[in-house]
Amino acid sequence: MSAPPAAALRAVDLVTAFGVAADVLADHAAALDELHRGDGPDGAVEGAPAGPGSDLAATVAGAAAAARGATDFSSASAALARGAAEAALGHPGRSLARFLGGAGEVLRNCDAVDGTRAALLLEAGAEALAAGDDGGHAGGLAAVVAAAADGGLAAADGGAALGDVLVEAADAGLGELERGAEADERLAERGVVDAAAAGFLLLLDVLASVVTGEPLPAPPMDRPPAAAGGGHRYEVRCSVVPHRSGDVEGAADLEAAWYELGDLLEFRRQREPWRVAVVTALPGAAVEAVLGVGRPVDLQIALHEP
Repeated sequence: MSAPPAAALRAVDLVTAFGVAADVLADHAAALDELHRGDGPDGAVEGAPAGPGSDLAATVAGAAAAARGATDFSSASAALARGAAEAALGHPGRSLARFLGGAGEVLRNCDAVDGTRAALLLEAGAEALAAGDDGGHAGGLAAVVAAAADGGLAAADGGAALGDVLVEAADAGLGELERGAEADERLAERGVVDAAAAGFLLLLDVLASVVTGEPLPAPPMDRPPAAAGGGHRYEVRCSVVPHRSGDVEGAADLEAAWYELGDLLEFRRQREPWRVAVVTALPGAAVEAVLGVGRPVDLQIALHEP
């Protein structure tokens, strides 16, 4: 049974949550690095010391280590920002450190972080990032953080509790992340999203899970080996009517499962039914993943010809 949602976080709770987030990001670092492949505006470039996933994992681990033992928000906020800045390996990590520095301006005066305070922290962090961004990268880290802040503020204005504020913020950020893949031809061609921004949303997902008591994001599965002897690959396309309307978690689970099974061609979940497509050597497993979260409509499975 899940623990009851926390109404607010103390300083020690926030520090503990960052420790949990460091472990989760470490589990996902390699997948995020692969997702990026070195050509996004907010991620690793050729010759950089680490991909965005490894960078963010190191940055959050450094923040958590520096803040360990802090019992008040003044100490915790300063340590999180300092530890992140010292551990950052590249642009994504430095951006996250800047976000934490901006959020810390609000955090250091907190007695506890409730829904309203969480929204203000996101807003302050987003403003700190926007100061160093040209605003020209839809779906990039700064844009996703700004969208998450807007979502969190809207939820808080409606009286939402802490967990719901974080969930709404993550959902709004996800919408911007997917918009980036539509606006950026390079991302659209590869069927991927900005990896640094995806890593930030993973951090938000962890914080939401800690607050709500819901399961943490699962570690990514190893991709299945390519079929030997030039085995066939199939293009699977369908619309998905979710079992539960508005099932953000189910959509994320399906997207993660299909990413592990092959190469995503399309994953649109801004409105229902979701429209999805993947190229995979395991079409049966792809369909089974759909059935776990919804009902496939207009299902098409065809031999893929590169």
